[in-house]
Amino acid sequence: MGKAIVEVLALLLGYVRAGMSYMVLGSMFLVSGISGSKVSDMAAVAPALFPEMIVLLATGAVMAETVLPSIALIVLGSTASVSIAAQ
Repeated sequence: MGKAIVEVLALLLGYVRAGMSYMVLGSMFLVSGISGSKVSDMAAVAPALFPEMIVLLATGAVMAETVLPSIALIVLGSTASVSIAAQ
C-alpha cells in the first residue's frame, strides 16, 4: 500500500518543482493517518523511495507524529484527560 501511495503522489507531484520532496512528505502524512506509528510509516514508505531521500523521510516521520491517530497523542490524551479531537 505504501508503494501505491508513493506512486500516485509521484504522478500528481512529479512535475512540480521539488515535487519529489512534496511526494515524500505527503506519503508520510497519508500513511501516518492510517497507521499512527512512526515505525510502521517508515516500514511502509521507505522501501519505495530512493536512498537519497533518507533525511527527508526521517524529517517526515518526526512531523507525522502530530497527525491523528498518533499513538503518542492518544496516550497523552488518555493520561491527561485531554480531548484529542479538539487539538
